[in-house]
Amino acid sequence: METTPVQLHATLFPSGDPAGRGISSYLRATALAATFEQFLSDCSAAGPRCAFSPGDPEAKWAVLAARSRGAPVTTVDGRRWTYPEIISDTLARPTSYPQLAELLEQLYDTGTATPDLLNAVTGSEPLPADTGDQPYLTNRADAYSAIQCSDSTVPTDPAVYSRAAQDADQSEPDFGRIAVFSTIPCAFWQGHDTDRYTGPWNRRTSAPILVLNTSNDPATPLQGAFAGASQLSEALVVVTEGTGHTSMYVESTCAERVKRDYLFSGILPAAGTGCSRDRSPFE
Repeated sequence: METTPVQLHATLFPSGDPAGRGISSYLRATALAATFEQFLSDCSAAGPRCAFSPGDPEAKWAVLAARSRGAPVTTVDGRRWTYPEIISDTLARPTSYPQLAELLEQLYDTGTATPDLLNAVTGSEPLPADTGDQPYLTNRADAYSAIQCSDSTVPTDPAVYSRAAQDADQSEPDFGRIAVFSTIPCAFWQGHDTDRYTGPWNRRTSAPILVLNTSNDPATPLQGAFAGASQLSEALVVVTEGTGHTSMYVESTCAERVKRDYLFSGILPAAGTGCSRDRSPFE
């Protein structure tokens, strides 16, 4: 099982500090399909507030998924995207769902999309002009790989990823491959963390650990939150019913109150505490 920041922080710094208490658990992106299914359900329920709602959104997506395999789209930075890739990059933030629905409807109706909408949904920007100076490029992908590959035990044979992707496609044809290949840079990563922490994870901390997770998170499946919490000395999982990545992006007055009370007191809420989101992403 992968190490979560909850476990790592709690074990390396058992005396704790206020900023380390409510950290959300992060696991591999294995919940994309469930989150997208909820996206389609919310879209249908929203009716005209969701651009992709006319007809049967699930049937329309099946058409788009088949079409995408032979006709990816290209953004202003020259990157080619399949439709599932666009979705996997967007589902973390529910505020992006209305634009995603509009994009899917355009792709379904016409086979193409307006460049402004496509670039907005994917967060694509033009490549910097060649002025002779070295342009600043974000290091987000490199930072992610540095953490993922240095702190985890991962295969270094690319063939392992290919086989895993084929297996994942059998269970999740639209998103399985994406989840597997998100870590393939680790097969070529040269850096090694010689003193990375490998456990134990159940050291007693100065305060119990609050773990927050949404019921449908495209990056950190709910079962991972429970699995991670079970390895800690004392922890409680509070679930927010909704789609999106962690309580950071899913608006919930209840979850914010739970976090606030915990951060001020260091005391866990009652067992069985749960929260709901404030509204549908299409409201």
